[in-house]
Amino acid sequence: MGATEKRVPRSGPTTIAEALGDYGQQHFPCSTPPRAIALEAALQVIAQFCDDVLPGLLDPVSRHRFERRGAADEAPRDRLEAALLGRALASCARLLPYHVVAGSGVLESFHAEAPRIVRWLARRGVIPAADARAFDVGWSDACVLLGRHVRLQRQIEAELGNALALFDGNVVEGHFLIERSEPRGLWVNGGTKTRGPVRVPDACREILVPGREVSLAFCRVVSGWLLVGSALPVPEGGLEGVGRFDAPASGPPAGPAPGEA
Repeated sequence: MGATEKRVPRSGPTTIAEALGDYGQQHFPCSTPPRAIALEAALQVIAQFCDDVLPGLLDPVSRHRFERRGAADEAPRDRLEAALLGRALASCARLLPYHVVAGSGVLESFHAEAPRIVRWLARRGVIPAADARAFDVGWSDACVLLGRHVRLQRQIEAELGNALALFDGNVVEGHFLIERSEPRGLWVNGGTKTRGPVRVPDACREILVPGREVSLAFCRVVSGWLLVGSALPVPEGGLEGVGRFDAPASGPPAGPAPGEA
């Protein structure tokens, strides 16, 4: 089920799925076609993060509420409370550059839309005021990483040029260890076998260096493989604690932000 499909209302606090659906339903009708495409891409990235990553970041209180709500076979976004989204999106912004392989347009759409979603939910009292303020602080820090991720992907796309028209859809995507770098490209290992050479733009070689782990997407070409997308390499110390957030903020939900109706 897509991030913006209408869902049957349920009792209890608003879920992330419901909040994202409500946001999409309000904003799609007044969006230009390019904005609608960007909005859908951003909502899909957020929904995927909430399903795949967010449950592992929860504090004990939030995890208990999550596990008690709904059926275990439901998608996490259908069980997680929307009040978590302020902290969740700041965490997503810090982790997304290391996990997600996507086009620069999708990354830019997330960058533009996430703050709008938080402000919209805060005005409606769904996100606590303290969490909305904490998002602003965390977001400013995360924007540095998001910017690096977008620039890396733009460099890759600039190198591809018209080669995109030749792709047959046979793309390998996963998490790899960069084993070595040669003039012809990188040799990478996803845990079962080494593939290479993966041709990469010269501008990316100072980022994609041997010994680092990174999520990549590449396709088969005559001379080996061609890089089509990359996340940022995982820091040498790993990602432990990078996206984790504290227990929910206390106090009543947020009212309208100053100067906003």
